[in-house]
Amino acid sequence: MKKIVLLLSCMLFSGLIMANEMDIKQTMKAMKTAFVFSVRATDVSELNRSLTELEALVQHAQQLSFPKEKEALYLEGLNKVSVLVSQAKQQAEEGKIEQAQATLKDVDLLREEYHQQRNESIWKRLFPQWF
Repeated sequence: MKKIVLLLSCMLFSGLIMANEMDIKQTMKAMKTAFVFSVRATDVSELNRSLTELEALVQHAQQLSFPKEKEALYLEGLNKVSVLVSQAKQQAEEGKIEQAQATLKDVDLLREEYHQQRNESIWKRLFPQWF
């Protein structure tokens, strides 16, 4: 009986972990889509709509649970993205589409930087004392 309870507990816990990972991935994919729509926007209303969605997704992502060893890194990157999206949104509300889209290029640079940090090389994992 104890084994069954333990087994069910493990299955439930692993399901929660996998659900959280899926939520992170789904949120990041939705952020990418909103970002692309923002960059490709041709008028202010379209840009505002996609930036509002992106801003909401960033706020949602900041509330998610991340692996403890990477949580500070993820939240730091999301905070920087949040600031830039707010700036772009302000610029869009002022009718400065080009400036807003230029600010979004900085968001893309942050994405590249933090995704590179997230994906450590296999050598760094095998030989951490050398890095």
